[in-house]
Amino acid sequence: MSNVFDLDSIREELDKEFAPAIFKKGNKEFVLRNLMRVGKKDRTQIITLMKELQTTQGDNESVEDIDDPEEIERLQDLLAELLSIVTADGQGPSLVEAVGDDIQMLSKVMEYWQEATDAGEAEDSPS
Repeated sequence: MSNVFDLDSIREELDKEFAPAIFKKGNKEFVLRNLMRVGKKDRTQIITLMKELQTTQGDNESVEDIDDPEEIERLQDLLAELLSIVTADGQGPSLVEAVGDDIQMLSKVMEYWQEATDAGEAEDSPS
């Protein structure tokens, strides 16, 4: 007896296990990929940005706890860049445009993505 595995079946299984988060605006859907399902280059960028996001946020529980305007601007830029990279099919800029300059909205979308995909917090890659 041989062990034969169908790659399409494996991909389908992984699509269920590591499902993306999907956000809608009107009739447009934005698919935010699970961190484990993005390519190596994007995953490395995302992890780096998440670490920088944590550093920028510091001990602050939420965006409204930050009182330095420069930190708020940096946080907004980081959130927008993260969402741009994690959104499938090059639709990141469209998602960021749909959200606009509302930092609370950017933060909430990022929070929902992390919860839905169990992205957690950035960790060092195993050596």
